[in-house]
Amino acid sequence: MDMQDTTTLVVGIASVAIAGVALATRRQRTDLGLRPAGRLGVDLTRGAVVGLSGLLVLWLTVVVTGLAHAGPFGGREGLAASAGVIGFFAVLFLIEEVVFRGLGTGGLAAFVGLWPATIVVNVLVALAYAFNDASSVLAVVSQILSNLVLGAARIRTGRIWAGLALKIAWNGGMIALGWPDSDFRLDVPLVGIRLDGPTWLTGGDFGAEASLVGIVLLGLLLLAARQALRPTTTSSAAAKP
Repeated sequence: MDMQDTTTLVVGIASVAIAGVALATRRQRTDLGLRPAGRLGVDLTRGAVVGLSGLLVLWLTVVVTGLAHAGPFGGREGLAASAGVIGFFAVLFLIEEVVFRGLGTGGLAAFVGLWPATIVVNVLVALAYAFNDASSVLAVVSQILSNLVLGAARIRTGRIWAGLALKIAWNGGMIALGWPDSDFRLDVPLVGIRLDGPTWLTGGDFGAEASLVGIVLLGLLLLAARQALRPTTTSSAAAKP
């Protein structure tokens, strides 16, 4: 287990612990954001639309500007490999969202409020990526922003499900389009991509979100998530710290 995994594990254990303390002490403000509340399909759909839309804008930006060239197509092999990775991501990200945006954020929010808890938990999760072999300052900044996007989705809806779908769509789509994702990439993706620009504009081996272009887009995605994932009456009440 490397330092990135160890740091993530420590934050995960702390998240479970703080949620346990909040529930054990019966704090009235404890809300773990795990209730489907009859709107699971709506949350998943809206999150996926936001994630895929942001990814499409990023892909078009780097291709149109000549920072990357798309192709070749991976055919059935690329489709099967991409589907397998997306399925794996779905399980992995479900665990991460339950632990970090659910237990960690919800448990800490019972003591300090939802916004402070969201910032603390998501920054701690993002800092683990400083130990990634392909990491850089821009990579860490991008991870802080991307985690805050997921935190904003949790606050806006009162639940973790929109953020889960957004994360699967963004990261799964990135892998399918041939980009590396935190130093992991498919040998045969659905659509290949060749990066031709400098690392600070393409993200290099860490992934496109670790570029200046990606960071600007993540900032816009944070604003988009706040607008697109408008809370319902039920979730508005749940989202109050």
